[in-house]
Amino acid sequence: MHCLLWIADVPQYGVSDTIEVIQYIDNIITCQRSWDDEALDSLVERQLHRHTRSCKKQQRKTTVCRFGFPKYPMPQTEILEPLLCDAAEKDVHTGNLKRVNAFLASVKSADESLSMDDFLASVQLDVDSYILAVRSSLKSAAVFIRRLPSELRVNNYNVHCLKAWQANHDIQFVLDVYACASYITAYVTKGSRGMSDLLRQACDEARHGAVT
Repeated sequence: MHCLLWIADVPQYGVSDTIEVIQYIDNIITCQRSWDDEALDSLVERQLHRHTRSCKKQQRKTTVCRFGFPKYPMPQTEILEPLLCDAAEKDVHTGNLKRVNAFLASVKSADESLSMDDFLASVQLDVDSYILAVRSSLKSAAVFIRRLPSELRVNNYNVHCLKAWQANHDIQFVLDVYACASYITAYVTKGSRGMSDLLRQACDEARHGAVT
């Protein structure tokens, strides 16, 4: 299920001050795993991503997960732009990113207790070099929320939505309104091939009068 919410008076990236945009993102989006609230902690467990066959659907065999898990840890929320540099420098940062991705793929859920400093030491990078490595993969600006290494597999959520919905959801801050409109249009107009087997079965049953 997809739900589009329009919130008035939201700061806009590229128009408002970037710090203001980041502060707003931090107010509505989190991936925090532990709270001083047992009920909320149990709901956050529903936000944990677990790889399934769908993770590699229509993707290259080398792709670990088309949903982008595990996510990149970040010491603070950042809006990162694509990296502009010469080919030799780009190769260095791309090589660093491959090392980062290999390390993240090797981290098991039970091992997600390392600190940010431990993570950076493991990939042999400082914070600035790590950020440059992440930027080397970008084709457009992207939001990376504050994420501890223990939260690599936690899907972005809003605390109030999680408490109300009590089910897994994904929330993102839109940087490019045109890309968002294009995505929504493609989603609502896609054919039956894009539907899950369960939804397709429900449609077939309704079409043949099995559901009233």
